[in-house]
Amino acid sequence: MIGLPIAVAVTTWTLARAAGPASPQPSTPTSTQTSTPPFVPAPPVELDPTTVTPGVLGFTVTLLLGIATYLLIRSMNRHLRKIPRD
Repeated sequence: MIGLPIAVAVTTWTLARAAGPASPQPSTPTSTQTSTPPFVPAPPVELDPTTVTPGVLGFTVTLLLGIATYLLIRSMNRHLRKIPRD
């Protein structure tokens, strides 16, 4: 329960900092501010599952992960053989 007051203090400080300055912001754009248009999502793209492949990058990453796993297991076995069986 010692950590709870610290968590409350940190959360309160974070919320106060996120609120920003106490001075109110202008509600209408000034000459230096521009209004941004609302976000409009792009239409979904239809993908053909027979033509979409991971490509060379996906193969390379998978191959490197496999090689790294093999080397780590081999190294672990070498280290485990050095441990005395007491």
